[in-house]
Amino acid sequence: MQIFNTWPDKDALALADNVKTALFNHLCEPFQNLAEAQNYWLENNPILVIIDQQEPLDELDLSLKNQITMALTTPEYAIEITQGYTIKLAILNDSGDGLYCLKIMPR
Repeated sequence: MQIFNTWPDKDALALADNVKTALFNHLCEPFQNLAEAQNYWLENNPILVIIDQQEPLDELDLSLKNQITMALTTPEYAIEITQGYTIKLAILNDSGDGLYCLKIMPR
């Protein structure tokens, strides 16, 4: 499992290049350009969680565990960003704070 609370560095992502590209395309989609997306992450601190298969959440602090569970079970949306990978978004409060959860889909 990888957890990012800042704009992720591509080199730090334990993902294949095509998945990285699809992820960054998705994260940039609502913005005019990459710089605007990065500024949003600086100002609003969304969270990106990358989950491999069925990783246990037991070792995480309770707040983060609950946020990830919310993203997995009752997301605002869930879409397949590339073959085998789904991203889900949970809006965590009225201020719009969010958590993106990228997960390998079961086969």
